[in-house]
Amino acid sequence: MAISKMKTVHRINKDDIFYSLKYLVWFIYATPIFLVLSIPFAHYIKGWDWDNSLEKAPLVFIISILFFILLPTIIIHISHYHSNKNLIVEIDKTEQKITFKKKREYTYQFSDLKAELCTPIYHKNKIDKARLWVTPWSNYSFLKVHSSDNKEFNISSTLIKPTEFPLEIKSTEYSLWPSIGPWFIDHEATKTKERELERSKLNDWKEKFSHLTVIQIEKKLNNADSLDYYPRKALIELKNEKTAT
Repeated sequence: MAISKMKTVHRINKDDIFYSLKYLVWFIYATPIFLVLSIPFAHYIKGWDWDNSLEKAPLVFIISILFFILLPTIIIHISHYHSNKNLIVEIDKTEQKITFKKKREYTYQFSDLKAELCTPIYHKNKIDKARLWVTPWSNYSFLKVHSSDNKEFNISSTLIKPTEFPLEIKSTEYSLWPSIGPWFIDHEATKTKERELERSKLNDWKEKFSHLTVIQIEKKLNNADSLDYYPRKALIELKNEKTAT
C-alpha cells in the first residue's frame, strides 16, 4: 500500500502471494493435460493394460500431485506466512530509511543495511544456463537484511518482491528448499551470550588453577599442546594476573 510516491508500506498481501505462487498456478493449469496423458503413459511406457490405465493412472497422478507438488508448496507458504505475519516494512526513499515493525520497531538508514537474496536454485539458470527444473515453489524467496548493529531481518517475497526492495543485493544464496526462518534475529545478543558463556567457563578453570604459583603455571604451559582451549587460556590469564601483582 503506497503512502506517497517516495514512501511505501508493505505487509503480506494478495499480489505478492500470487507472485510467489506463480509456478504452482502453472502446474495447476497444466494438470488436466497431464491427467489425460497419464493414461497412455501408463499403457505404453509402464506396460499396464488399458483397463488398469484408465482406472489407476489418473489416481496415481493425483496422489503424486498432492504429495510432491501441493504439500511441499503449502509447507513453504506456511513458513513464509508464519515468519512475516503482522510484519510491516516501511520504505522511505526520500529519507533513505527502512523501518521494520512487529511488536518491536527498528529504523535504519539505507547505508546501515546490506541485503542478501535467498532464492530457489531454479533461478540459477539465469546465470549458468544449467537447465534446472522449475518447482511449484520456485518463486518463493526471501531477503536477509543485515544491519550494522548485527541484527538480521528476513523479508518474504509474500510481503515484498525482491525486485522492489530499494537496497542493492550484495549476494545471492540458491537452495532447493527456500524455507524462511524467524523475521528477526539479534546476532549481537547471541554473541553477547556466547562471550558470557566463554567467560564463565574461563572463570571456572581459573578457580581450579587459582592455588598454583607462577612457576607451576609456567610448567603446565610448557606442555600447552596437551591442554584444551579453556584451561590453556585460563592459565595464561592467571599467569598475567599473578605476575602483575
